[in-house]
Amino acid sequence: MKPMRGQSFIYLALTAVLLGGCGNTQTASPPSAAPQASEPSKPPIDPADLVQAVEADLYGTGKEEVYSLAKVPQAGVDIPAGWKLYEGAIERVSVENPEADLHARVEMDDLNHDTKPEVLLYRESTGSAGGIKLNIYQPDQNAWKPLFIVDTNPQISEKDRFDVSYIGEYKVRFSDKQTGLQAVIPLDPNEAKDMKEMLPRITTWIDPINEYAVADVDGDQIKEVVTKQAVIGVSHPHRIAILETTYKLQDDKFAANKLTLLTPDGKKLGEAPVK
Repeated sequence: MKPMRGQSFIYLALTAVLLGGCGNTQTASPPSAAPQASEPSKPPIDPADLVQAVEADLYGTGKEEVYSLAKVPQAGVDIPAGWKLYEGAIERVSVENPEADLHARVEMDDLNHDTKPEVLLYRESTGSAGGIKLNIYQPDQNAWKPLFIVDTNPQISEKDRFDVSYIGEYKVRFSDKQTGLQAVIPLDPNEAKDMKEMLPRITTWIDPINEYAVADVDGDQIKEVVTKQAVIGVSHPHRIAILETTYKLQDDKFAANKLTLLTPDGKKLGEAPVK
């Protein structure tokens, strides 16, 4: 039986398609290589100048970055000219060193209860008073905002604000012209009797800040900064009181809130608000 003309046409067309498909067989492309993780950017510093490296997620993105604290060297001396803090290769903070501090360290702590850490940069002096400076920054991906700055930390000896003087009977009067704080500091007679003749020489001598306490003092979930300074008697080892200044976070800045005078063992002698 002969195929009909229409059947012949269909048969030839199908044959051509099948043969053409075989001739155009394609080879599969090799699988693409898995993307390589990018190397973290590094700060432009000499490794010998690196002081500290900390990993932290400061922006709440779920991704930690490396923060590198480095000293700025000075030719011919061991005292740094300052310090710089880098986020990867980005310089975020630069501070100078006018008072010849030798050491610095950085800490991360959530101070305002927003789950994102603030950055605390401490610098320590080499003097016997042990002065410590502190800068606090609130990180932002565009720019970091300073919340608290202590770039200089001098010893206080002038009477422009504070007046410390011996009033007899193993007692010292303390007054602050700025806050109006008035208090009497009792001296331990057993400790002071051997220096009795020198007690009238006691005058205003308040050490630099030698300690910071960063804690939620009033229970509002926002941390305060409390600075501590020693009030000195007849000589530097003779510490007769502790002066505390409490700073609260107000309008995106830590502002002085109150002044407290305590005995060396922590008994409160007086307190006044800072206006």
